[in-house]
Amino acid sequence: MKVTGNFGKAAYAVALGRSRRELLIESLIGRTNSEIRKIKDAFSDYRYNNSLEKCMQTELKKDKFRTAVLLALAEERMDAKHLHDALTAKEGGETAIINITVVRSDKHLAEVLRLFESQYRKNFAREMIQRFKNLVGETLAYILNSVLNRPVHDALLLYHPLAETS
Repeated sequence: MKVTGNFGKAAYAVALGRSRRELLIESLIGRTNSEIRKIKDAFSDYRYNNSLEKCMQTELKKDKFRTAVLLALAEERMDAKHLHDALTAKEGGETAIINITVVRSDKHLAEVLRLFESQYRKNFAREMIQRFKNLVGETLAYILNSVLNRPVHDALLLYHPLAETS
């Protein structure tokens, strides 16, 4: 028997012994960005143009819980936007880029860089190297290289000490 609509959603939540908020917390909070992206891609509801973010904005009352859910859904996009803003700022920008590249996990940063490239049609690493031709730029390039090409980066780390000893 298939039960649809709001009654079906309520019956499902009751059957699981969880509230709507508990279901949202369990399904979104603490997930990796790739898992959240898969959830967002799988969401299908014509009323919200198949957008889980639009659904949450519409269905959840404006409070801190809603803010947390929307942040969980938008983290990569916000990081990509912050990187773009830092690159296009008339001056500065290094601190914002450092905060994102140093604090985020390699996996998250790789996803942010892919998103940056698809949104802005530019390679972040190349743009960043052109913009910051100093020690900060060099350091950030080193971090990005390890994120984008870990095997080659690690091989070079092993090669250089061995080359110096022979």
